[in-house]
Amino acid sequence: MLLYHGIDNVGDSRLNTRFISKDTFEQHLAYFKEHFHTVSLDEYYDAPAHPEKLTITITFDDGYRNNLTHALPLLEKYECPASFFITGIRDAGYDILWADLLDLVSHHSSEELAFSGLIFVKDKKGHFVDLSSRKTLKQFCKDSGWRFKLNMMHSLFAAIDPAILEQTRDYWVQMTTSEIRELSASPWATIGSHGYYHNNLDAIDLSSAKEELEHSRQFLEATTGTPISALAFPCGLYTRDVLKMCNQLGYNKLLAVDYLFDDDDLNLYLVERIGINPYISVTEQMAAILRGTYY
Repeated sequence: MLLYHGIDNVGDSRLNTRFISKDTFEQHLAYFKEHFHTVSLDEYYDAPAHPEKLTITITFDDGYRNNLTHALPLLEKYECPASFFITGIRDAGYDILWADLLDLVSHHSSEELAFSGLIFVKDKKGHFVDLSSRKTLKQFCKDSGWRFKLNMMHSLFAAIDPAILEQTRDYWVQMTTSEIRELSASPWATIGSHGYYHNNLDAIDLSSAKEELEHSRQFLEATTGTPISALAFPCGLYTRDVLKMCNQLGYNKLLAVDYLFDDDDLNLYLVERIGINPYISVTEQMAAILRGTYY
C-alpha cells in the first residue's frame, strides 16, 4: 500500500517534503501499469493478490486540490485506482491544514509568535520554539487539540504576507466541497476520512477522537453521497483504544504508516503503508516498493 501526499508541476519539496512532480508521478504510474497489479482499496482488502505480479493500491493523504487537478488526470490516463483521505477542514471554514500553515510561516517569517500565554521564537534550525520549555511549536500542536491549533493559526495568519500564501497555493490549498464531490465522481477515486481537524488521535481524549471521526464521516458522506468506511490516521498515530473505537464506529479499513504495537499485524482491518520518497530516483523508489521497505 503506497502513500502519496501532493503533486506539483516541478517537484519542489522546499515547503512540503512529501511532494513529487507530475512527471515523476506519471513515471510511477507507467511502471505500475506494466509491472504491478494496481487495485482499488476495496479490492486490496477483499480480493486475493495477483498470482504473479505485486498487488498494490495507491493512497493520498491530506486532501490537497492538486490531487484533483494534477493526480486524477494521470490516474484516469493510466486507469489506476486510488484512494484519497480528506479532512473536514473545509467544513470547519478553513482552506489550509494547520501543519502546512506552520511550515509556510516557519519558512518565510522570523517574527516572534505569542498566543495562548506562550512565546515562540525561531531557533537556528528554523523551528519555532517555546522560550520556557524549549519545546517546538509543532510538537505543542501534535500534543494538543483543535483549540490550541486554532489560536496558533490566527497568530500565523497575522505573521505571513498574503502574497506568499497566494504564490504557494499549489502546496497547501485544500479541495472545496464541490471539488471533493467532483473527485468522488471519478470511477478511479475512493474517498476516505483523514480525521476532521487533522488532530493526532493518540494525543486527544477518546471522546474527542470519537466526535471527530463521527463528524468527519458525516461531512464526507453528505459531500460525496457515498458511505465512508476507510480511515487513514493523521500522522499515522493511534492507540489500541482508538483502534477499537474505529471498529465500533464502522471504520473497517484502517490505514497506518508503520505498525505501532506488536500485535498490529494480527489486526485484519489495519494495514501499513510505504510513503513515497521525493529525494530518490524513480528506479530507487520502485526497488523500495518491491522490497516493501527502504532498508
